[in-house]
Amino acid sequence: MRKGTGSEHVAVVLSSSDGRRLILQRIGGNPFDDAATRGLVGQTVDVEGFTLGDIFRYVKAGPSGAAEK
Repeated sequence: MRKGTGSEHVAVVLSSSDGRRLILQRIGGNPFDDAATRGLVGQTVDVEGFTLGDIFRYVKAGPSGAAEK
């Protein structure tokens, strides 16, 4: 839950291998409700993008190891 803001909402959180927890947002997607981002919930994923504070803005995401297959 994104608490303490005027746009409080439930968010998808990325737990990184180094222990950080970042809010996951797809570039070009709706930051409040994005079906592509919701589809990643519960999976181990590889993502490409950048961080802005506690937000990870991604351009590409998919199941971990998918590119190796």
